Amino acid sequence: MSTPAETGTTPTARLGVHAGRRFEAGARIERAPVVVFPAHEAWILGRTGLAPYLEPWEPPSGKMALPLGYGVLYRDEGEPNARFVARPEETAIDVVALRDIGDDEEVIVSRLEDSGPLVTEIGISSISRDLVSRLRLRLRRATDKM
Repeated sequence: MSTPAETGTTPTARLGVHAGRRFEAGARIERAPVVVFPAHEAWILGRTGLAPYLEPWEPPSGKMALPLGYGVLYRDEGEPNARFVARPEETAIDVVALRDIGDDEEVIVSRLEDSGPLVTEIGISSISRDLVSRLRLRLRRATDKM
């Protein structure tokens, strides 16, 4: 059995992901694990070269996720033939075919939907909520040890 996806260059010589075999509409192409960053760290990463690769995660919280492996290589320019589907319970993103995708066809994704602020717009309120919750947890742990 061939691999579900493999890297390859696009006509513009940019690295992308190509189907390693045929996929029918609705099929999962792959599951990419993610690293989830709290709002205050996402705000910092949003000002680096990683910003285009961050995906919204639990949008009201301001958390962002960075897909690992091939997950970060999927291009989103052009007509999408696949989409990202968040799987928070598994800390992963599924890449699901929107239509039939042929062997060696480039996989173009539509990113996760975001109903929260963009990573560059994460406000002080999201950051402060995140920091306050972390401090409360540390205070609870400290009092539990007493």
